[in-house]
Amino acid sequence: MPTGSNTGLGSLVFPALLLALAPGAYVASDPLDAPLAHKPPTVRSEMQRGGDAAFKCVLDSHFLPQAAERCVKNAQGGNRQQMGTGFEAFDTGLYFMAWNLTEDAVTPLKGTDEGEIAQINVKYYWGMYVLSRKKLGLTDDAVIRAFSDKEGSLKEKPLREKVARAADQFHE
Repeated sequence: MPTGSNTGLGSLVFPALLLALAPGAYVASDPLDAPLAHKPPTVRSEMQRGGDAAFKCVLDSHFLPQAAERCVKNAQGGNRQQMGTGFEAFDTGLYFMAWNLTEDAVTPLKGTDEGEIAQINVKYYWGMYVLSRKKLGLTDDAVIRAFSDKEGSLKEKPLREKVARAADQFHE
């Protein structure tokens, strides 16, 4: 075989290598190895993701307000660092759910130091929720729908009543 010839195994390896390394050229033989189709997040999905983070924080802290507050703030900070911009929907869900769950914890903790901290956190979470909701141009109604329209989620009527009481209480 002459030197410098374009025949043989070497001439097949280089084009195959280029195809394998080309973006989008990969075809998975197993569907589990296929790349995910990119679905951009929606306001609803980001709010629910924030709500899920708040729920996890409150559960992991065993409803202790100081630990939950640290976790909520860390979740917000971590999300902002990851997202860069466009974090208002996550914040809205995070603070809405943190407010909702902490509000439920106030009564059993009443008369304790933890109860006083929980009351302070309720007001803080409500304020942060309202601020982020307004940045998105959403109403309480829209947020309530986002958290009450899927099976196993919060019940709409009691949630509406709770939100109305908080709006009156905090003069929103």
